Amino acid sequence: EILMILIILNVHRKPSGSANVWVSSKEDLVRALLRDKELIGTRYVNVSNANEALEIERKREQTKDRSTYNPKIFTVKLSGLPWSATCEQICDFLFGCEVVDGPGGVKIEMNERGQPSGSAFVQFKTNADAENALKYNKQKLADRYVDMEKMTIEDGEAKESKEDGDTKENKEDREAKENKKDREAKEQNEDENAKEYKIDEEEKEKKEDGVAKENKRGGEAKENNFCIKLSGLARKATQADIFDFLSVGHVKQVGEIVITVNGKGKPSGDGFVKVGSKEDLKVALCLNDTAFGNRRVEVHQVDLAQLEKARKHIFCIKLSCLSRKVKKNDISKFLSDGNVKQVVEIVINVNKDGTPSGDAFVKIGSVEEVKVA
Repeated sequence: EILMILIILNVHRKPSGSANVWVSSKEDLVRALLRDKELIGTRYVNVSNANEALEIERKREQTKDRSTYNPKIFTVKLSGLPWSATCEQICDFLFGCEVVDGPGGVKIEMNERGQPSGSAFVQFKTNADAENALKYNKQKLADRYVDMEKMTIEDGEAKESKEDGDTKENKEDREAKENKKDREAKEQNEDENAKEYKIDEEEKEKKEDGVAKENKRGGEAKENNFCIKLSGLARKATQADIFDFLSVGHVKQVGEIVITVNGKGKPSGDGFVKVGSKEDLKVALCLNDTAFGNRRVEVHQVDLAQLEKARKHIFCIKLSCLSRKVKKNDISKFLSDGNVKQVVEIVINVNKDGTPSGDAFVKIGSVEEVKVA
């Protein structure tokens, strides 16, 4: 009876060739070890008892002097957790690792608003359990890949010092802080009228200079540089594929997507995307050197001017079934007679022997002209 199977991923989130399997009894373990050196598909598989190394490490830890035991050494930090993750789910995720007090040994970190920050600290009974937990690095919990990091003694002391700061403060320090808060509150009350007057003046100024301020805000909005460039895309990649890639990577607001073309009117392997915020830009840049289909793409920040430049070269059409005798002038006249006025460049495709293939690619000056064509 198999309880659980965990396929170990490498740093690129692809199968590493190893897996951990939990079975329900020693008899099942013995039967599993008999499958060593047998075939799965076309590969010979090595089957070994992972419990032996773990038990040896645990016994060695238990024989150590208790005075040298420091629980901070056996703490692992988990980052990138789903906000809805519970202590019980985290314990289940770390299957096979002995957590101190079960869910009680899991501390989910909260942000300043009292909500889960996406990080948690887990304390293990032995160093072997902590090392075994690190094998879950880059594994999936719910819909998120989790990063694992072993805490050092210094990290643990710093965290403990931060959490227990209030209990270590003496009475005089607390009183000084309370007095400071009272003074700040008093100053805030004294300045209330002045602030209200200042707000009224600002509102009046906004009404008088409304048009100027709107123009200024519009200019600032144009200066917002939330654009990225994706390089190394497959030629078959579409705008929908790029949208899905960024959405799965937790980019919330994906705007305009531009896939550039080369001189023959075919995709160049580059794409430009405008995202909605600075936070989305940071998240998108974290996707650099990650898998996109069967290729790895580069993601870099670019300025708005590069996106606009790329946009100018995307208006391209393809003409098929042309006569081999057709020349560029014939294509230009054909489009001109059809009220297509902004023909930028015409490329007639040829076969390997240099003869026309019957296809041609035309760059056009605007999207409106493309619709006419």
